[in-house]
Amino acid sequence: MQWFKNQSKKRKVIIIAVTPLLFVCLCAGLAQMISPSPEPTPTPMATVMPIPPTDTLAPPTEMPSPTTAPIQPADTPMPTHTPIPPTATPIPPTPTSVPIGLNRLNPVPIGQSIVADNDIELTILELARNAWPKIHKANMFNEEPGEGMEYVIAVIKVGYLGNPDATKKVSSWDFRIVGDQGVIYKSAPVVLDDKLDAELFGGGTIEGELAFEVASDERGLILIYDSGLDTGAHYLSLEQ
Repeated sequence: MQWFKNQSKKRKVIIIAVTPLLFVCLCAGLAQMISPSPEPTPTPMATVMPIPPTDTLAPPTEMPSPTTAPIQPADTPMPTHTPIPPTATPIPPTPTSVPIGLNRLNPVPIGQSIVADNDIELTILELARNAWPKIHKANMFNEEPGEGMEYVIAVIKVGYLGNPDATKKVSSWDFRIVGDQGVIYKSAPVVLDDKLDAELFGGGTIEGELAFEVASDERGLILIYDSGLDTGAHYLSLEQ
């Protein structure tokens, strides 16, 4: 204690601070020496599967060998294939012919009648070719036909089969002509002795003339009736 008293104030402070630390270290060392060291934990050994005896192993699987097709003897005839006959193409049915008088290729024969959709009945009575002399006689102011052309006159009978209390008009402008060349000719603007231009009550009939200027070499002339209002086209042959 006398030694401690003789130390300076600074050393006393250091001694007081270090002494507890030394005491703690001394106690820890003594405890380590006294306590027994822990036994190491044994490491588990890996389980080893027993190897079966060699004679118990299954024999290896044999791979099947590819099957080889038997070779056909040379004298064996090869099979033949029977040809399949082609399928026959069905022939379409023949279309129904157009009713008479409704097609240029099937006109009403001369002298026979046809009734149009508007109840007008038509009959060709006569056809005159090279009719210029007659047309010139009817009116001296009628013009001659052009070069390579000629006048024809069709005499036609017209009747109205409708209501007796109703009327129907028929004019030369309701008619045209076509021939083998396929050219359509309108009614010629000439004066005639009995030009067709009438209005009929139901049951009435009349005969009149129609004039056309056509090519001189036209044949197979056909009259076309079409009022353009209440009926479709109807065809009447002008020649036998």
